[in-house]
Amino acid sequence: TNLDRADVQSADLNELLKDVIAMALADRLRPPPITTDWGDLPRFSCRPQQMSALFSNLLNNALDAVTPEGEVRVHTHASSKTIQIEFADNGKGIPQYQLRTLFDPAAFHDAEGRMKAGNWSLFSCRQIVEEHGGEIIVESSPAGTIFRVTLPSQGPLSA
Repeated sequence: TNLDRADVQSADLNELLKDVIAMALADRLRPPPITTDWGDLPRFSCRPQQMSALFSNLLNNALDAVTPEGEVRVHTHASSKTIQIEFADNGKGIPQYQLRTLFDPAAFHDAEGRMKAGNWSLFSCRQIVEEHGGEIIVESSPAGTIFRVTLPSQGPLSA
């Protein structure tokens, strides 16, 4: 709650991700394997509670997309100008017609034979990423989905 009022701090995004992964695995009876590849990231000026919510949402979406035999991969890396965090799964993918409105909370889509309202969680993810000066991109095919978060190496928020 009150994620928009959370304090700005310098954070280790890899550590936030490790905590989110531990919580997600503890909440699941038979979680699929999660493969991690931790890059050397600079500390990032952000609202850590918001970043944790973002990571939790994207990770849980990936975990929900695969069968227990599937796999989820979390990869981080940095360049001189950006930090990238990828959440990839080898689930069935997102239909191409849904990709256009994936971050639109007013869009409707068919899910398991039922009409559902827009994806508020992904809308919130995009808002958090944009507030932190970054962008979120999704690539999907029948072989799986990748959500890629790109942030500036120097967070735009003041601590």
